[in-house]
Amino acid sequence: MKPQFQALYGAAIFLSTSNLGSLHGQLIHRYSFSNTAGNATGGLLTDSVGGAHGVVQGAGALFTGGGLDLPGGSSDTAAYGDLPNNLISVHSTVTVEGWVTIDAGGPSWTRIFDFGSTEGGGEITGPGNTNGGGAQGLDYFMLSASRGADHNVQRIEIRNEDPAGGGVSTLDSGVATVFGGRIHFAVTWEDTGVGTSQVNYWRDGVQMTTDGVVNSNLADLNDVNMWLGRSTWLNDGNLDATFDEFRIYDEALTTDQINVSRTAGPDAVIDLQDDSDNDQIPTAYEDLFDFLDPNDPNDAALDEDSDGLSNLQEFQMVTAPDDDDTDDDGLKDGTEVNIHSTNPLLADSDGDGLNDGEEINDHSTNPALVDTDGDGINDGPEITEGLDPLVSDTTEPTMIHRYTFDNIAGPAAPGALVPDLIGGADGTIVGSNGVWTGSALTLPGGVDGATADAAYVDLPNGIISSLSHLTFEAWYTVHSADNWARIWDFGSTASGELSEGNSGASNGQDYFMFAPNRGTDFNTQRIEVRNLDALSPGGGTGPVDDVPEMQDTNLESILDQEYHVAGVWTSDSQGGAQLTIYRDGVQQGTRTTTFTPRDINDINNWLGRSNWTGDSYLNGDLNEFRIYSGAMNDAAAAASFAAGPDSGPGSGASKITEITYDKVNDTFTLSFTSRPGQTYAVYFSNDLIGFSSDVDDDIPSGGQVTTFGPFANPDPGADRLFFRVSRRSR
Repeated sequence: MKPQFQALYGAAIFLSTSNLGSLHGQLIHRYSFSNTAGNATGGLLTDSVGGAHGVVQGAGALFTGGGLDLPGGSSDTAAYGDLPNNLISVHSTVTVEGWVTIDAGGPSWTRIFDFGSTEGGGEITGPGNTNGGGAQGLDYFMLSASRGADHNVQRIEIRNEDPAGGGVSTLDSGVATVFGGRIHFAVTWEDTGVGTSQVNYWRDGVQMTTDGVVNSNLADLNDVNMWLGRSTWLNDGNLDATFDEFRIYDEALTTDQINVSRTAGPDAVIDLQDDSDNDQIPTAYEDLFDFLDPNDPNDAALDEDSDGLSNLQEFQMVTAPDDDDTDDDGLKDGTEVNIHSTNPLLADSDGDGLNDGEEINDHSTNPALVDTDGDGINDGPEITEGLDPLVSDTTEPTMIHRYTFDNIAGPAAPGALVPDLIGGADGTIVGSNGVWTGSALTLPGGVDGATADAAYVDLPNGIISSLSHLTFEAWYTVHSADNWARIWDFGSTASGELSEGNSGASNGQDYFMFAPNRGTDFNTQRIEVRNLDALSPGGGTGPVDDVPEMQDTNLESILDQEYHVAGVWTSDSQGGAQLTIYRDGVQQGTRTTTFTPRDINDINNWLGRSNWTGDSYLNGDLNEFRIYSGAMNDAAAAASFAAGPDSGPGSGASKITEITYDKVNDTFTLSFTSRPGQTYAVYFSNDLIGFSSDVDDDIPSGGQVTTFGPFANPDPGADRLFFRVSRRSR
């Protein structure tokens, strides 16, 4: 009996096999690592097709009898595969294919392959930096097994900087890696014109990158370091993995060719032209399944798994012909293709945090549309937050912290209170030369963040890590566009918690931040999250890596003009989230993130200062800053912008809640609603017409409610008295 084959297949594309060439004829280099088991140090890597034999460099590698086991570790000593120079730059099209098992994690930015050159002369002839120059990769074509230390995200990158000026093309993917599980990969790089080319990438049959644009040609690559398991950036670590097979073709293989090659496995090279019964299904593919007969053309029209796709369609769609639900999302493959136009290879076709079956069967949302009701919040986060993904009514997140900065005009001295009008999470001024204007806080800025003693606001720890859904909102004015200044930055630094300025330069670790200018360009902005701090007080489970996840905007801006910004970060049901930015009530961009607010170690919660403490401090005004539990959608952001900074909880006139009169002593005591950090005056009248006489015009707030008195009867003998409380004018 033939073994049944069932696995995760490639991209959903109908392709004809009529023009498929022979895989065997296109293969130009093949490394099968079938050396006798034992120590691989200095061992030969035989090219059984092209004769371009390689060698194992470094220490610790083993031949397993059917593979090359690399130990991982420092590139100064650890083993890697070194292939001959110039294997791909002499071509205009290549496909790189292989089977590899990632054995364990280890260093950051490990490579499956990296072909190119390094600073200081280009070629490195052994472990370490043998040419004595710099350690940066200049030219390269690489596939990383991880982004940073996170093996659940990967990167294809092509750089053309040898000589300088060619630029970099980066194409990211996110696939969970199971250590010890074999991976099949295929990458095509194909010239499309002078100075232009395109890249396609498949992992385990799923196409991760489609026609990625590259602004260089293969001939531009100085491929003098042809490495398996090592990076042309010499400070990156080497890969801990076992290679079973590595191949190079001189053509760009198609999805069909890659799928059939993958199913045949690393020990066979097959010929797709062989179709003995002319049913458009290659003989090699039919040989994999008991229910397919390479000599019977009629089986192409049958539907073995009764999923609504014929066996031929399953081959063309790259779905499993013996599994009616290839992606296990609760919908049959044919139902996905023929009715819902979803991808039968992806459980969540639109990437909104709900799998396709849940969308159809449970929520009646559109599985091909990330935001069914078009309200600015993706379907997954709406379900998680308890919102209706079919209705675009204005959301009503709960405001939990509000800072209006309307302290009495004057110096904002270090240690001064920054009142939270509704949540009690009062902040403090840190640093010098801040000024209260009476309606805003003016921060002086400091170009060198590492040495400046400039004022910023420090809010309490733990203010966001308990939230799954949040919205930050601010009204701000920038006076000068200093390098990477922040409106807000909540998180941690490599130095941990910092309680004062002038603390030296330290890198940000975890953070949720908004910069009103990228660098010093005031016409570009960034909202960004990062999760590199392993501490997760909110119980988040997202990947801990050094990969920032940002949403950039390019909005023309004017210094000394007030703007409104809202940043929404709301969790989906899969451990990820959606990050959205609004300016002046209009959505400017949205993206998914791989982690949530609960992953942030929020011990440096700052307004006007960056957790990258070498960045500049903000030179500008903060008019209002708010934090909500819950997500604003498009309508809510527009409504809040229209209402302006002076509306919301904690606003409005004070109300007298209680009056007591002591007849014996002829005194009164008043209680009234108030705002922390404010000063009030009490006036009286006996006719409700004139309140020109005050009892006291310098009454400090007692918090949300202030009690004043007892005070002497201001008009003894009057038959009636009226009192009015007013916040002191600025």
